[in-house]
Amino acid sequence: MQYFVYRYYRVNMWVVRDGSVFGTEFVLYSDHQDVVHSSFLLSVMDSWDNIEKECMIKSRIGWTLAKKCVLSVVKIEEGVSLDTPECLDHMELEAMIVKRLKFR
Repeated sequence: MQYFVYRYYRVNMWVVRDGSVFGTEFVLYSDHQDVVHSSFLLSVMDSWDNIEKECMIKSRIGWTLAKKCVLSVVKIEEGVSLDTPECLDHMELEAMIVKRLKFR
């Protein structure tokens, strides 16, 4: 699933790098990393079930680093075998941007 997310953003003209230093799967750049700083931290989740917890964690990290966080989930059609490259045609990416959560 992470390859699908990587491929999705590469096809859409983003420079995708490893984000493990920041506690995420990927970091997205709008241009080469020597030219610009990364704009987004990208996390891949299994489902939207624990979205509140992930939003709090990732928004805190993103706020500290002055970056926006993208939370994403890959939806796979029923009965699709993940053994062949053709399975990528049966996947869909859902994503949302988390800027910062403020609680009072």
